[in-house]
Amino acid sequence: MERRALCTAFLAASALLAALSMPAQAASLYQPGLGSILKAARPYQLNASAPAPAPAPGAHSEGAPLSVYSANAKAVAACLPLSVKFYDAQRSGRVPADEARVSWRTDSGLYDEVLGGFYDAGDYVKFVWPQAFSVAMLAWIGLEYPGSFQATNSYGALLSNVRWGADFLLRCAANAPASMVAAVGDPDIDHQFWDVAPLQVDQITRDSRKAVNVTAGADLGGQVTAGADLGGQVAGALAAASMLFMGSDAAYAAKLLDGAQRAYAFAQASNGAKYTCAAATRRIAVFYGSYSIADDLAWGAMWLYKATGLQMWLDTATHAIYKDQYTTNDGAYPWYFSYDNTALGAMLLHAKAAPQSASPSYLKYHFTTDVLQYITQPGHTTAAGLFWQNDISPWFSVRAGLSAAFTSLLYVDSGLADAGTAAQLEAFAKTQLDYALGNNPAGVSYAAGCGVPSYVTAQHHRGATGFPPDCSPLHACPSECTSSACPNGRYLNQCQDTPATNMYLLEGALAGGPNNGAIIQGPQTWNQGSCEWSTTVLNPDYQQPSDSWANVRCDYQRNEVSLDANVYLGPLHRST
Repeated sequence: MERRALCTAFLAASALLAALSMPAQAASLYQPGLGSILKAARPYQLNASAPAPAPAPGAHSEGAPLSVYSANAKAVAACLPLSVKFYDAQRSGRVPADEARVSWRTDSGLYDEVLGGFYDAGDYVKFVWPQAFSVAMLAWIGLEYPGSFQATNSYGALLSNVRWGADFLLRCAANAPASMVAAVGDPDIDHQFWDVAPLQVDQITRDSRKAVNVTAGADLGGQVTAGADLGGQVAGALAAASMLFMGSDAAYAAKLLDGAQRAYAFAQASNGAKYTCAAATRRIAVFYGSYSIADDLAWGAMWLYKATGLQMWLDTATHAIYKDQYTTNDGAYPWYFSYDNTALGAMLLHAKAAPQSASPSYLKYHFTTDVLQYITQPGHTTAAGLFWQNDISPWFSVRAGLSAAFTSLLYVDSGLADAGTAAQLEAFAKTQLDYALGNNPAGVSYAAGCGVPSYVTAQHHRGATGFPPDCSPLHACPSECTSSACPNGRYLNQCQDTPATNMYLLEGALAGGPNNGAIIQGPQTWNQGSCEWSTTVLNPDYQQPSDSWANVRCDYQRNEVSLDANVYLGPLHRST
């Protein structure tokens, strides 16, 4: 990922975050073997009034319409299976022949200290924290809207990709609750090369493909090494994935649930410290800095509650969100939903499980004020209607709009919204999805291979680029970008700029979207007690809403893809 930490306001506020205290029973939450005891006892149930078992592949209601939020129904139908196929292109490891759905993505990462998983974005680093969020979201979409996958014969692909990611997370949590893996690979080394062949990763960067480990609660030379946020996210992913497999593979679901508990125990043993507080993870914080831990703990606990039905997990989630008070804990306010703020997702789950809590009222305020009223104010949408948030949108503007759209639809489907609010939110969601699929001034679909006939063909993605004529497979390209289309020399190179169009179609990949030429403004250092990290911030003069876009690979703000961004194609799967 060539983008930097997303929200400077969040990072500045993080200095105020105190270590989150745990409820009295927290130390005893982990119960070895609980997964095998529960087996398939907890079917997914967010919006349903009665339990429903996890669907079996291929079983769906004939004639049930797919997502209808795009005016072009054919575009939606084409995008549905491709939104999952993107994850096939991100696979690392030895890909089984019967799962090789992307011809140009072959075996890679075979020297990684922790095998498998997904490459993060257009690079070859495997960041565990955002990857866990992506796996959880894929599982949630599959649980919430299975019919769209079944109707497009992509339910099997969904299951295999969730399993691929979950297996990697299990390996990363193999030593939990004592320690966990936070990343595989060195982004500083990785980003010096524009390596386009999978085996090139092994040949050039094999010595840098080590695991970055964090140890819970350890104090090494005055530097806390911890990961409450990392453990919470991984726990949420494994618990959500366990629910997806409960109806078809109870033994695997139990294994995932046991791993989820161990990951959460790691989070609890971290004494409220972030994974980016570790000296070993400082370089990761530049790419994926963590604002808070409260949202991650609430997210993980809510999925554990959904998977087990145990009151102690609901109590733990409630405490993480509210910390024994009506107002939300710092970092647990339902705002922009992303890997760095899962509070909104946790609260959507919490509101149904605890209807007498403050969560329903918080959600009502969020969707009426932070969404519906927000978009009526100047500067909060582009001229063509794309949702815009200045701290987020310059990096991945389409993601910001689709995140708001997806959570709006989940809120509508929860039954918590009144009829008028529901209608407005559905209309808002439609505008965001329509924009992403081509109803925009650029006339381009930001999802490759579907939407309007014209779509992004130069994603910032090493593997899809293919070999330019003057770049041999093992050639380290010049460090500076010489193309006039690449302003500011954003650590780009000549090989990255050729050919102008990718040799391989990165099907289903969601590109960044428009911005108005936002540029980075140099590093800034943040401190929280003994935890210090650096990030790169945007120049605020370049953060105004814009529909401007260009099909240029080196512009990673407009054209990079990522695991966490693609989950926001979730509105595609919403059936009516």
